[in-house]
Amino acid sequence: MEPKTWQVISDKKLWDSSLLSNPSSNFLQSSSFGDFHERLGNPVWRFGKLNLDKVVSFAQVIKIKSKLGNFLYVPWGPVLEQEHDINNLLEVLKEIGTKEKVSFIRFEPRVEVKGWQKLGFRFSPTYTQPECSLLLDLTKSLEELRKGLSESTRYNVGWVERKGVRIRVSDNLDDIEIFLNLLKETAARQKFSLHQSLDYYKEQFLAFEQNKYAKLYIARGPKEMGEEPLAAAIVIYFGDTVTYLHAASSSQEQKLRAPYLMQWKIIEDAKNSGARAYDFWGVAPTDNPNEAWAGVSAFKKSFGGEKICYPKSYDFVLKKQYYAQVLLEKLRPVIKKVIGK
Repeated sequence: MEPKTWQVISDKKLWDSSLLSNPSSNFLQSSSFGDFHERLGNPVWRFGKLNLDKVVSFAQVIKIKSKLGNFLYVPWGPVLEQEHDINNLLEVLKEIGTKEKVSFIRFEPRVEVKGWQKLGFRFSPTYTQPECSLLLDLTKSLEELRKGLSESTRYNVGWVERKGVRIRVSDNLDDIEIFLNLLKETAARQKFSLHQSLDYYKEQFLAFEQNKYAKLYIARGPKEMGEEPLAAAIVIYFGDTVTYLHAASSSQEQKLRAPYLMQWKIIEDAKNSGARAYDFWGVAPTDNPNEAWAGVSAFKKSFGGEKICYPKSYDFVLKKQYYAQVLLEKLRPVIKKVIGK
């Protein structure tokens, strides 16, 4: 039976259950990610194609409000059963884009696609999500995973544990404030920019946690240190993949190296949950030590895993304003560097 045309899917349980049974499922297309953006005030549409009361093609669409200009965004999607499904979807989204007065539509297919440029698409100038990530195969035994750690990381994990650092999954939602405080510390120390409002991270965690897709890990120092929070991480459980989404650490007692034990504990829990893959969520695209994320990438790589780089995103232009936005996007890093000086 041929699937029906694209339609709005309002049943979130149907959406997620269908998505979870799809081998290309990802948490950015989950209803929780849409809920998160609605919490931020961004309109969200979930379009799907049904076949025998099951969604077989997915396109969660978010209107992003930007200083440079508004656009429609399909994060890590669409997830298509058949490649030609993009034709009808494009017509649907062009109509919405015109009504919403956006300048373009950004698509992020996670698999290589053919023929999209013939439909009028052009490659995006930047990546919205990480260009490359590190994936760890959790079908290996814990012993094999431990052997996959670098020698120094394996030593650090054991040493931190012997020093009395303890890792816990918090069941107190108020503990998200611990993570946010550590995140501010980390950003100041490592000199990277956060979203304008820390509510971005809080609402993201709460949107996933309400569906039991998120866990908050906190590393605390030994009792003689007053069990002070040393590190924290927000971890997403969706489908057969566990994602290390956000992490932060204290500027105090850095010698205790708590993030090493916390990372290993998260990997252990992910393995024990039955997940098949662990996503470290973003590493530098090259091994250049001058890359912005070189230090964080080296830390993640010390736990093993295989680097994977994703296809470029595609933009469909609706207004000429788009070309000015692209120029400003390209100039932004240069402007930041000049201002920084």
